[in-house]
Amino acid sequence: GEETVSSRQAFDLLDLAQIARREERTRRYFQQATDFRDYAAALDGTEFLARFQDFLKMYGHRANYETDWSLPRFAEDPSPLLFTIASHVRAETCPSSAEVRARREEEAAQVWQAFEDRLSPWQKRFLLPRVRKALDQMKRLYIWRELNRSESVRVAAAMRRYSLTLARRCAERGWIETEQDYYFLLLDEIRPAILNAGAGSDRFRSLVARRRAEQAAWSRLEMPLVMRESELPALIRQATRALPEAAIQRLEGQCISTGWAEGEVVVLHAPTEFARMKPGAILVAPATDPSWTPLFTLATGVIVEIGGVGSHASTVAREYGLPAVANVRDATRLLRTGDRVR
Repeated sequence: GEETVSSRQAFDLLDLAQIARREERTRRYFQQATDFRDYAAALDGTEFLARFQDFLKMYGHRANYETDWSLPRFAEDPSPLLFTIASHVRAETCPSSAEVRARREEEAAQVWQAFEDRLSPWQKRFLLPRVRKALDQMKRLYIWRELNRSESVRVAAAMRRYSLTLARRCAERGWIETEQDYYFLLLDEIRPAILNAGAGSDRFRSLVARRRAEQAAWSRLEMPLVMRESELPALIRQATRALPEAAIQRLEGQCISTGWAEGEVVVLHAPTEFARMKPGAILVAPATDPSWTPLFTLATGVIVEIGGVGSHASTVAREYGLPAVANVRDATRLLRTGDRVR
């Protein structure tokens, strides 16, 4: 049936992996390369490169943590996509997008039939049409939500090109140390400097240093599943807390996609670690967003610390027929890459 734009992106990436496995020159490149900065020159003239460039025209505005303007778009740095393709090329097998879609449709039909079989004749007559209508509405709304996100990120990508120009000019004038420092300043701080020959720019470096330190402090905090405003001061004061050893023996969470899997886990905290994902592994992450979708084509199961039945991890896992568990507290700290779970 209908698919979200994020799912189509992952399926299109899977099709690219099939082309890469089929083309001898491309396959050899992905089997041997350790980074992909030279991919355009190395694969010039191949079907893969032509199709990959079409892919970037369609999805190049997206990115890891794509609502953050300070991070590069796939059109600027496609290495996360290329690492995912390389993982598929190096794997023993790689399912086609058609196979994954067919498996998903078959499993969905089985689940629906099992649901119908549990209903009484009265429920089938009066309740079933309402349930079907509600599910269709929810599906359409989720498809529209994902499309809206993609298009809003397209605007962010356009604004990023503008901000990159300003960042370069600020760095050239010595107001900031690196272009990336620009994203630690407020527009109200930058505007006077640009319009009035550097007015206030002498404060930029100290502001950047302070805000980088604040960001580092915030990144060390453990965010609760639910937080009230009154709890924020205590959260800010929080440092690290000891984890009970007994918790390591059994982890519990909420099932967000049915099924079961057993195997080694790969624990990833951020998109910068995507290259460590292994085909057939169980993905463990704090949470996922559309930038994580390509990894679902490599995984046999998903564990996330935060999420619900309407979350990205839940929806994509169901679309790919993967078992998934959410709200597994401290999963990324209790589990280590290479651990086996079931």
